Amino acid sequence: MPAAGIMVVLLVCFLFWGMRPLWEPDEGRYVATAREMVLAGDWLTPRLHGQPHLTKPPLTYWMTASGIWIFGMNAWGARFFLSAAFFLASVSTMGIARTWGLTNRQSFISGLVFSTSLFPFVCGHVLTTDMFLLAWETLGVLCAWRTWGGKGRTCLWRTGFWIAFGMAFLTKGPPGWLPLLVILLYGMIMKSQGRRRTEAGLWSWYGFIMMMLISFGWFVPSSA
Repeated sequence: MPAAGIMVVLLVCFLFWGMRPLWEPDEGRYVATAREMVLAGDWLTPRLHGQPHLTKPPLTYWMTASGIWIFGMNAWGARFFLSAAFFLASVSTMGIARTWGLTNRQSFISGLVFSTSLFPFVCGHVLTTDMFLLAWETLGVLCAWRTWGGKGRTCLWRTGFWIAFGMAFLTKGPPGWLPLLVILLYGMIMKSQGRRRTEAGLWSWYGFIMMMLISFGWFVPSSA
């Protein structure tokens, strides 16, 4: 991707990073939970007002708490990794376009259209799980297409595929795996039409085990 195009998308994603106060109730709830993680030093069990807050897996709280720990207890710190996730989703969109055979310029335009569209732009600047989930799922789809392409570093792309969907589950639970159903269906259609077995290129016991460990590794100690 052209460096200038990457910089433009980076600017869009971080332009309003911390320029406004936190909105209630969603942003306030996520930040309050992350704040308690930092203050109490307990990153295992999300807590809100001292009580366990287990409505979702903890990755969004971890990312928010990490930003607060690095940049301080402010909107800039709270939203830093949200903006980073927005950037990851935008670059992954550009990568998918390039994998489909679009030119560098067309791929940049696809990422710019995505990042400046209303819903992605709002989700990229309002702290909830949505943009984190979208970023991991988009990265997972990019890794799938790169694996199917088989043009180099296939093993890394395949491993990235399983890791990305493990992180998606750790962000929002079962909805993080929904794109896997579409990918499986696509593979079945390709097989029925006598085309390449795309699903075979993605399968990896090592990757699958990694996905399961990432997805469920937190639940075991947190429920002990």
